[in-house]
Amino acid sequence: MSERIDRFCENLRVKLTSVESDIAAIRERLNASVDSAQVEILKRRDAVATKVTAAKGELADARAAVADWTDAQKATTTEMVDEWKASANTKLLSKRADVAEAYASATMTIAMEALDEANLAALDAWLARADADEAAKAVSA
Repeated sequence: MSERIDRFCENLRVKLTSVESDIAAIRERLNASVDSAQVEILKRRDAVATKVTAAKGELADARAAVADWTDAQKATTTEMVDEWKASANTKLLSKRADVAEAYASATMTIAMEALDEANLAALDAWLARADADEAAKAVSA
């Protein structure tokens, strides 16, 4: 399990660093040239949108795994687990651990995809603000 968490943490760090890097690069380009920045943001937005779309199936699978875990949690009582421990029922305890690890992995997947969707939303927001600012400039000119 620790290996999965380590992988998740590393993937999360890489994604956050990537998002931060993208935003920093966008700010630099914005300061240099709004027009070229908008072209770059459109490219990045399209790339992120493609990634989000491609991950829909994996996201659905992750949500299904979360639902499976929830059902397993409802069916498994503390007394049952205590009984399995007392009788050293490694088969049931191992199955419970496998389901919990699948749940953790699924929630990690959902979190990673949420970051991608947040990145997409931020890019869409930037583009919308650029449109509004451009229209405001045209009106005041």
